[in-house]
Amino acid sequence: MLWHDKKDWLVRLLSWAPLAYIGKLSYGIYVYHLLAQHLTWNVLLYQINNWSHYPKMGLRLIVYGVLSVAIAAFSYHFYEKPFLQLKKQLR
Repeated sequence: MLWHDKKDWLVRLLSWAPLAYIGKLSYGIYVYHLLAQHLTWNVLLYQINNWSHYPKMGLRLIVYGVLSVAIAAFSYHFYEKPFLQLKKQLR
């Protein structure tokens, strides 16, 4: 609401479809990030503990980020969205 000019670079950046989608998923990412962290560190990539620090952490962060967004997207489309549609119907 601070920028009203549609041509402003910040408005265009924040209106970009991938960022707007991440905004829809942001609460789900917040809720599920600890699950994604546990799955990444202790289930999926536990066998890379003997790698050197930077490649290991880089791979873990990439998998962790992708997994957090994937779980949140799954939750949004198959759990949250049906309840949002039900809410619209009940109004």
